[in-house]
Amino acid sequence: MSCREFGRLCVLMTATAALAGCQKPPPAAKPIDVRPKVELVKPEKRSISRGVGQPGFIYAYEQTSIFPKVQGYIDTWNVDIGDHIKKGEILAEIYVPELVAEHHQKQQAVVRSDTLVRVAEQLVDVAKHNYGAAVAHTQESRAHIGKFQASVERWESEVKRLSTASGERVINPQILAESQNQLKADIAAREAAKATVLASEADEAARKADIEKAKVDVEAARAKAAVDRADEQRLAALVAYTHIRAPYDGDVVLRNANMGDYVEPGAGDLSAMRDSADEAATRGAPLYVVARTDKVRIYVDVPENEANYVGPGTKAKVNIPASANEEIEASVTRTSWSLRARSRTLRAEIDLQNPQARLLPGMYVYGTVLIDRKDVWAVPFRCVEEIGNQNVCFLYDNGKAIQTPVQTGISDGKWIELIRKQENGQWKPLDGSEQVIVGELADLTNGQKVETGDK
Repeated sequence: MSCREFGRLCVLMTATAALAGCQKPPPAAKPIDVRPKVELVKPEKRSISRGVGQPGFIYAYEQTSIFPKVQGYIDTWNVDIGDHIKKGEILAEIYVPELVAEHHQKQQAVVRSDTLVRVAEQLVDVAKHNYGAAVAHTQESRAHIGKFQASVERWESEVKRLSTASGERVINPQILAESQNQLKADIAAREAAKATVLASEADEAARKADIEKAKVDVEAARAKAAVDRADEQRLAALVAYTHIRAPYDGDVVLRNANMGDYVEPGAGDLSAMRDSADEAATRGAPLYVVARTDKVRIYVDVPENEANYVGPGTKAKVNIPASANEEIEASVTRTSWSLRARSRTLRAEIDLQNPQARLLPGMYVYGTVLIDRKDVWAVPFRCVEEIGNQNVCFLYDNGKAIQTPVQTGISDGKWIELIRKQENGQWKPLDGSEQVIVGELADLTNGQKVETGDK
């Protein structure tokens, strides 16, 4: 670079620096107001209705698996699947000849026991008669003592008189001796009578003991008869089990009975097995499965959040696609009261009358429970959101959005019930004066300043 060019460059740089030093700095920007505009609403008294429904099936009001009580061979079977049956009707008969014979033997044992009771009762009468005779004999013996005692006293007086006269030589000594002999005889007779009384009293006591023994024998005979009769009744019940009877009016939905089949006692409830009557709860299969269909059941599982609002009498409806989408108005008949641990649902049952049996077990249905909450505090659904497993809403207070935990009820998708709000760590009911923020709540933070739409 030449000296002239270098000089020009220095001048240019000096001028540029001078020009830059003469410019003023730009003014500071005004801060932007970022307070979001929100819309406010107050809780309203409203009625909110919601239907909780789910698909399901029709179930028989009762379904019973019939097993034999005794073992034997099927002699006859009288009904087949699809047959309508009446309560007490014989469905099948089991052949158990040894059981019938044992029952007949026990019937004869009862007759024999009853006879022995009557014999024992008659022996009581005999013992009472013997006791009466012994009492009479004792009384007679006591009377003899009195008679001989009187005779002894007479001859004692006579001997005393004759002894005095004999000393004076007034009477013959032989007469005195005869009187003394008579006295001795009467004394001996009196002692014999006393011994007879003792024997009679002993016999009387024995006859009285015989009465008590006879009474005990009667009680023993009656007890034996009662045991035999109870045993006969047990065998009669077992014999009755050889006739398989219908437990109620209904229909046969499964038959496993065939002529000559050997059957033995079993147990189980097929109605609880995956809605299929062909799956046994035990290794053995039932002879019959019968179902009561004059009434049917529909199950609806209500989620935990709505469980407290459902009980007997709650309105419901049942839609039956197979019957031209017929819709039946109904009500909840009963609930399980407790929730299922896995699904967190409450089982609600709806009973439907089915007099013509047109509703068949196994039909597909859609059951709905109608929850109706009247005159409750409600806000638009957009006023509530869930944060950390807690439903919250934002209340407007002195220009700020205050995040407030709330307890909610049911919702129809547009409105949601508010039950309580939390203030200062305590749950309090709403009073309708609350100003609730509507909008994009996810953009708000607790305590954030907001601007209402009317400003």
